[in-house]
Amino acid sequence: MIDDDGHLLGMVTTDAVIEAVQDEATEDFAAAVGAGVEETVYTDVTKSFKSRAPWLVLNLVLALFVAWVIEHQTGVITREPVLAALMPIVATLGGNGGNQSLAVMIRSLATNDVPGAQVPGIILRQVGVGLLNGLTLALAAGAFTYVLIDAGVFDSTNDPTQVAVVIAIACLANLVVATVSGAAIPLMLRRLGLDPALAASILLTLITDVVGFGGFLLVAAGLL
Repeated sequence: MIDDDGHLLGMVTTDAVIEAVQDEATEDFAAAVGAGVEETVYTDVTKSFKSRAPWLVLNLVLALFVAWVIEHQTGVITREPVLAALMPIVATLGGNGGNQSLAVMIRSLATNDVPGAQVPGIILRQVGVGLLNGLTLALAAGAFTYVLIDAGVFDSTNDPTQVAVVIAIACLANLVVATVSGAAIPLMLRRLGLDPALAASILLTLITDVVGFGGFLLVAAGLL
């Protein structure tokens, strides 16, 4: 850095730049999961508790909502018990796909690489990514489910093809929704004037669980 006369005022070293980037990245990661942005492994126990507990309570409330959604679809599980074993597959795939999108978006926002004019195009690209991942994993999940039921590894009261179609549709839907949500949640928080990483992972988990569990059971209720 120099003044108007060309005199050196100071300098920013490469190490300082790297340290600043690392600090920003770790703060965003901590905020995304509801941990204190200034918390370290040496932080006082009480302080860590106070920074984490509110988000965990929110997580509990949201989990109870997911449980309520599942409870209202227990009839289809009674008719086809294998669905209880398959549900977590859909939710897990959606959660992982959404978190991939979330990580990319938070990193881009941290480097000011997401101007408002580019948002529609960014979201559209995430739809494409979600569709490609969704179709790939839907086919894989459907095929594995069919083989396992047909081989007698999973017990089913329905035709293996029907159950395979149910999990394929649910996987496709959840991956598309999760991928788009992973990108949209930080953007929404930024639009509201909040930290884009603020507990974004908790909100994403709510969406992927509701669609993963509830959506899966709704599809099953309609097709089985």
